[in-house]
Amino acid sequence: MAQPIGFNATWSYLQEKVGRPWRDPEFLLPAIALLEAQRAIHLAVASEYANLRRHQKSAGNRSPRRGDVTPESPRRWHGDEPLGAVHALRTWRQLRNDRDVARHPQGRIVLAEVDRALATPAQTANHAELQPVLEWARRQVHVIGWETDPAEYQVAWVLDYLLGQLHLRFYGAAPIGSVWNFTEH
Repeated sequence: MAQPIGFNATWSYLQEKVGRPWRDPEFLLPAIALLEAQRAIHLAVASEYANLRRHQKSAGNRSPRRGDVTPESPRRWHGDEPLGAVHALRTWRQLRNDRDVARHPQGRIVLAEVDRALATPAQTANHAELQPVLEWARRQVHVIGWETDPAEYQVAWVLDYLLGQLHLRFYGAAPIGSVWNFTEH
């Protein structure tokens, strides 16, 4: 049931960390230990975020900002964010044949960066290209919404996920409650 970075990406991550295929009986106990460690960190982050939101609400901030780091967003392997993001990006790239994303001008920019992130040990993202795409995706998902243009919404939702993984791959976990983006690095 636990799949912090998605079903296939979680299996991929666990197999790499344990060093055994999932069908090997020796896989199970170390994999469970890794999942329990991730969950413990996730619960600590969730508690920290709950306290932060209580303080924000008492100060009059009823809704979190778009792009705030929460325990669930961007989706990540708590405690090993960069490697978890590599597995999430790799499995998304291998398993998804999302032609709508590949045809979209914003999608082409992000997919090129995903391919670069998976092919090279680059240390930074292409800020100048990714930040406008991130702003577009957030606006489509959180402001414009599904009803106006479902196809654009779906592309934006996927790009928001991929951009979150790219950010985690290059920069690791951002502080809880902060807004993550590509311009402050």
